[in-house]
Amino acid sequence: MFKVILLLFLVTSVSFAQHIPIEFQIESKHRLSKTAASSPTQLGNSITDLITVGDTILLGSGKGLSISYDRGESWVNFYNHPDFGKEAISGLGYKNGLIWAATAHSIEKDGQDLPEGSGFRFSVDGGQTWAKISQPIDHKDSSKVYYGINTLNALPITTAVNNITYDVAVTKDAVWIASFAGGLRRTTDKGKTWQRVVIPPDNLNSIKPTDTLSFDLSPVTGSLGYQNNLNHRVFSVFAETDSIIWVGTAGGINKSTDGGISWRKFSKQNQLNGISGNFVVAISGTKVGSSIHVYAASWKAEDLSEEYAISFTSDGGETWTHSNKTQRFHNFGFYNNIAYAAGTDGLFRTDNTG
Repeated sequence: MFKVILLLFLVTSVSFAQHIPIEFQIESKHRLSKTAASSPTQLGNSITDLITVGDTILLGSGKGLSISYDRGESWVNFYNHPDFGKEAISGLGYKNGLIWAATAHSIEKDGQDLPEGSGFRFSVDGGQTWAKISQPIDHKDSSKVYYGINTLNALPITTAVNNITYDVAVTKDAVWIASFAGGLRRTTDKGKTWQRVVIPPDNLNSIKPTDTLSFDLSPVTGSLGYQNNLNHRVFSVFAETDSIIWVGTAGGINKSTDGGISWRKFSKQNQLNGISGNFVVAISGTKVGSSIHVYAASWKAEDLSEEYAISFTSDGGETWTHSNKTQRFHNFGFYNNIAYAAGTDGLFRTDNTG
């Protein structure tokens, strides 16, 4: 049983795109049958992430990665595959035939079951071959990060325990990961190296490299005396374009329009029409007409005025509207002008933008 899902929250994801390269869809189906077990069903029913592209479904569960190329009629399962072992899938990312799968498991420590990130598997050829990457961790002495004109203190994340990736976004030149303890990171060389991405601390609503800044990049205080920043506990990431990146944390929503260099933070408290709650477990969006509609699964954090809801915006985050306040939502998917939301009581849909 993939206990990490129960320990924090079930990140159920539905994601729809309308096109997939024909060569990826057809050739991969043939190739995959040589490297993984084919089955009439997927192996796991505890679904952590789900991406559909045309007739192809990428499904992550407690029983690993499963792929269907015929709308779910048959499946190729990678559980016990040499490149995957018995790892569960905690997050998936996809773009133009490139698949990224974040893996995890639970360990017992001091009588507790704790989540541990076990890294990533990615494929550039639709699943014929896979590369394995360890979960990014820091050297114990890497206590500084450089951001523009600033040298900031940073809590080194030296363990994979609680350093688990819940979401992956792929852009043209980078892969972005949202990790609970590890924060927001990106790689531009397919995981050979990772960069810690600096986003605002709890007491600032925006940052840019030319600002004079003094804060710690740290999700928890810890025994070393670093700041405790809820906004550095990262759970979700959405690449609207290669340069517009949205990040959901335990402290709100962060948006960059310059490829992750400068950031603006949206929260319940810093806008008149803000998000319903600052604990943002999922964020995604789709184009409706001429505008991009962004949807966030916003949960209660620490402020008693916060609420569970879907928070959505069509003006780039300047104003937010709320719906379905009786539900806790986990993720979103889209098909044309229809938005789908995975909630605690089932699947919801809207065809009038919420």
